[in-house]
Amino acid sequence: MLKLQQQNDWTANTTVQLAFGLFLISLIIRALFGIYGLEIDRPFTGDEGGFHWRAVKMLEGGFGQRAHRAPLTAIAITPAYWIFGPSPEVGRWVMVLISSLGAPLVFRLGTVISGSAIVGLIGGLYWAVYPPSVFYTSLVYTENLSAVLVVLSMISYFWSASSGKATAAMLTGVIWGCLALNRMTYLLLPFAFVAFSILFGSVVQPGTRLRVIQWILVIVMFSVTLTPWILHTYSLYGVFMPHNTRGGWTLLISNGNLDAPMVKKGGYSRDQEYNFSDIQPKPNKLVLDNLRRQMAIERIIDHIQNRPYDYLMVMKNRVKNFWSWRPDPYDDKWTRNDWIMLFVWGPVLVGAFLSPALWQWRRFWPITITVAYSFFIVLPFWSTPRFRYPVDPLLVMIAVWGFSCILQRSKKQARPRLAMPRHGR
Repeated sequence: MLKLQQQNDWTANTTVQLAFGLFLISLIIRALFGIYGLEIDRPFTGDEGGFHWRAVKMLEGGFGQRAHRAPLTAIAITPAYWIFGPSPEVGRWVMVLISSLGAPLVFRLGTVISGSAIVGLIGGLYWAVYPPSVFYTSLVYTENLSAVLVVLSMISYFWSASSGKATAAMLTGVIWGCLALNRMTYLLLPFAFVAFSILFGSVVQPGTRLRVIQWILVIVMFSVTLTPWILHTYSLYGVFMPHNTRGGWTLLISNGNLDAPMVKKGGYSRDQEYNFSDIQPKPNKLVLDNLRRQMAIERIIDHIQNRPYDYLMVMKNRVKNFWSWRPDPYDDKWTRNDWIMLFVWGPVLVGAFLSPALWQWRRFWPITITVAYSFFIVLPFWSTPRFRYPVDPLLVMIAVWGFSCILQRSKKQARPRLAMPRHGR
C-alpha cells in the first residue's frame, strides 16, 4: 500500500512539474517574441484601444458609457493597470502570462481525454510553439483569453460529468459565463450543450453528460456571471441585454452588399448607407444596432430569395476561410506566413479527422460540440481563421491523439510479422 501511495505521489508530482515546465517554455517563447518580434511596448492599435479604454474606466469605478465590446479582456488587464499603471506594455505582459497558461491546460486536457500523459505532453508542446498562439500573445485581443477559457471549460465539464459534483458544475457555468463575457459569440454555447443532451442524451456514453440538477447549477452560475454586464447594459439602454451593440453592425457589413468584392470572398464591406447618418436626432447605440440588424436580415432574405447561388458562394468562402491555414485568407499574395501555417495547420486538420475524439463521438461529443458550435455560429458573419483560433487548442490536442493512435496501430500490426518464424527449405 505504501509503495502504491509513493507511486501515485510521484505521478502527481511529475504531472505538476511537466505542467510548470510547459508554462515556462511558453512564457519564454512569448516573452522573446513580444520583445523582439512585435515590440511589446509599442502604442495600441486597432481593437486594443477599446479594451484599454474600458480598463481605464474600470480603474475610475465603472464600465464606461459603452457596451460595444465584451468586457472580460479589459477586466483581465485592470488589476495590472492598478498596480503598474495603464500602459500598452503592462497590458501586453498580462496577455503573455494568460497565453502561457494554454500549453499546460492542453497537457492536462489531453492527458484526461486520451489517458496518456505522452499525448498530453506533445499536445502542450505543440501549442507552446503554435505560431498563432505566439503571435496573438502580444496583442490585447480576446483571442488569448478565449483559447484558455475554451480548454478550461472542457476540463471542467469532463470533471463535472464524470464526478457528478455540484461544485464542478458550478465552475463550468462560471467558465462558460466568462467565455461569453470575452467573446459574445459563445453566449449560446451552454444552451447548445443542453439541446444536444436532450436530443441525444440516451445514446451518448454515461459519464459524459450532466445530471438535471447539474445543468440547473450550470445555467444559474452562467447567468450570475453575466449579471454585472447585464446590469451595466440596462443602466445604459433600459433593457436587459446580455450581449453588446456590435452584432447588428457585423451582420450588416457581412451581408449587406453582395456585390462588394470583399463580401464575395467571405469578408465584409463598410458601405456608407450602413451609418444611418440621415436619422435625426441620432439614435443611441442600441437602437442603431437594431436598425442595422433589421436591415441585414432583410438583405439576407432578399439574397436567399433572389440570388441564392451568389449567396451560397459567399457562404462557401466563409467555410473555406474558417478552416484555412492562411492567416489572412483575403490577401491575394502568397506570403511566408502562408507557407509556415500550411505545414503547421495541415497536420492538425488531418490528425483531428483521424482522432478517436471525432470518431468515438459518443464518449467525446463535448469537444465536437464546442468546435462545431464555434464553426456554425460565425457563418452568418465574415469569416477568418482568427474566429477559429479559440478552439485551435482542442484541435491540436485531438490531432496529436489521432496520430498517436495511428502509430500504436502500426506497431501492433508490425509485431506479428516480425514474430513469424522463418522456415527452412
